[in-house]
Amino acid sequence: MEIILKKRKWNTDWVVMLIFMLVAEFLLSGAELTGAASRIQKAEGVWKYTIQDGYATIHSYTGNEESVQIPSELDGYKVKELGYYFLSKSTKTKRVVIPGTVERIDSLAFDPGLDNEGHILKGSLESITVSGQNKEYASEDGVLFSKDKKSLLAYPQAKRGKTYKVPTGTVILENRAFCYNCIIQNVTLPKSVERIKNYVFMECQNLSEIKLNQGLWYVGIEAFSACGLKSLKLPKSLVRIESDNSVFDHSFKLKKIQVESGNPAYCSINGVLLNKDKTTLYMYPEGKSDTTFEVPASVKTIKRMSNNPYLKKVILQAGIEEISHEAFVNDKALTMINLPKTLKCIREDAFRSCYSLEKVTIPAKVESVGERAFQYCKGLKKIIFKGKNLHLYPSNEVIPENTVVCGSKDSKAYYYAKNFGRTFQNTKTSKITKFTYDADGLIKLLPTSGISYGEPASTMIQYKDNVYGDFAGYKPAIIHETNTSKKRYQQIKKFTDSLVKNCGTDREKVIAISDWVHGNMKYVWGSLPGDNIDSVYGLYERLSGNCMCYTQLTNYMLYLEGIPTAIVDIPGHERGAAFADGEWILVDSQGGMVGGRLADDNQRITAIIFTSGRMTYEIRGYEGVYLAAVGYDENDAKNLKKVEIPAFVNGIYENVLYRLPANAKIKAKRGGAVEKFLKKNYKTILNKGNWVVAKDRR
Repeated sequence: MEIILKKRKWNTDWVVMLIFMLVAEFLLSGAELTGAASRIQKAEGVWKYTIQDGYATIHSYTGNEESVQIPSELDGYKVKELGYYFLSKSTKTKRVVIPGTVERIDSLAFDPGLDNEGHILKGSLESITVSGQNKEYASEDGVLFSKDKKSLLAYPQAKRGKTYKVPTGTVILENRAFCYNCIIQNVTLPKSVERIKNYVFMECQNLSEIKLNQGLWYVGIEAFSACGLKSLKLPKSLVRIESDNSVFDHSFKLKKIQVESGNPAYCSINGVLLNKDKTTLYMYPEGKSDTTFEVPASVKTIKRMSNNPYLKKVILQAGIEEISHEAFVNDKALTMINLPKTLKCIREDAFRSCYSLEKVTIPAKVESVGERAFQYCKGLKKIIFKGKNLHLYPSNEVIPENTVVCGSKDSKAYYYAKNFGRTFQNTKTSKITKFTYDADGLIKLLPTSGISYGEPASTMIQYKDNVYGDFAGYKPAIIHETNTSKKRYQQIKKFTDSLVKNCGTDREKVIAISDWVHGNMKYVWGSLPGDNIDSVYGLYERLSGNCMCYTQLTNYMLYLEGIPTAIVDIPGHERGAAFADGEWILVDSQGGMVGGRLADDNQRITAIIFTSGRMTYEIRGYEGVYLAAVGYDENDAKNLKKVEIPAFVNGIYENVLYRLPANAKIKAKRGGAVEKFLKKNYKTILNKGNWVVAKDRR
């Protein structure tokens, strides 16, 4: 998901920020603060604030004065804190004076915030003044500092002057210190500065020159994102640059990054930033105008070559192993990239929005392709998979719908095409098959025999691949009641029994329970259910939550009546399924439906999860049923000496059985992927009729 801010695309961190703002706005509008009974919301004139722990926190100024004196008291309580975006309701405030009582100022306090459409508001603040009696903060020339002047905290967004000289003695430029100032053009740093933290110069669109000082050793996330720099030289002392979110993201004017000779951590080649031994390419400048780039032969990992409008051709050398998260995202001119045989991993969003990319060949050694890896690659006509067993993230958003998926029969590529309704071409026979997405076909993979009465599961946790950290399936937690004598258990059991006492069939019980949950729960967006029995009790008592909460409560009540259940996970929604009268049926308590289709055509199922006994299983597509978890939880798994894997299981996640004791005995049906997995991971394999027993884990 993307949000457009100032006509440019932002990563999902900004989505989280926007959601955070909207929730904050809701809370500050006068709504009750859930779980904060001791926190009282108040309003006095132009101030909105809360009282908690004997002091006041200001959350909003709603006046229109150019000069604002923050009160030292409100309703008899000392004002000790300024909350995030507290000036965002005022578009005229130019000067603000902070009293001596204030002890804490949120790092987002002076941010202008976003409007209702997600656009950055224009800041009007020109000067911040702090009372000399304040023990925590100080000001100099309208700029906010810590009391000892070692930390520069906030340079106002509308402060006049094109140049600024950071005072000598300043050690840290704190989070967001200069962000959103579109006036500043030149910043001079003293030798004392050691750290530039997160988002410091973000959106300083006219900042064209800054000289980083010797002594600076740290630069944080997106410190220079969306600013106007054309070039930047990193000093010899700089040894740590946060790279998960690019420091220079959306800096479209940046043409080159240089590194001073002798730097022990970084180097540059033709304006491109690499680590010292040239094995990791950290940043290809977004304003670099070359149309072709040959990645150095030493590079094994590519972090960022994204948002470049000029780059048409990228040549990778043998030795490359990983293409990282968002490595080439939004390279709209990119038409060609070769992927060498040494490549092992393509992470999530790696080529998202590479509109001009026409054909990609995935080498045989690639082990995983992450979520949204080729999303929005609308020009991608073919994607060819050389290997059979790579892990494709089980989502409709990995490969565009109009792209032909090419590979061998029974490969993961084949199953991806079949699962999500793509056109598949067999690379050996050239035969083309156009698959139609069939959500209802997936429920047929749920076993109708061999399942036992099992407690429901929560999907809150996901497995990560041991090597690359990419999605490898769910790690469900079984909602297990350890003490049925509890009063809360007795209450929910007694009530559920009363709901179904007049039902003659299991299907009637399913309808009765689902209808009650639908009619009595209140939908609350973002209210997650948790992953234990107490979360079920909480849902039953408060009767509010999101779709996951509806499903969890319904499934637990069905469990109390002896009805096996499953979770149907769809991007953006979660539903349930129940085994009633010999068949599985859809149960969507939020939507008030029992029966019907599992998913609409544009809502491709990510996974179906169910329990049987003390084990949890997942169907992630037409590959069949995978063993996803053993035991009620990890501690329970450690105590299991014997495990029998049902015949309906088609595969096992790599790390599931590692939670068992090393000497545990595993019994499974002979033949197929399960036996193959056991032979690979266990030293001793004993054949007993149609079954195999494995022990002594490698």
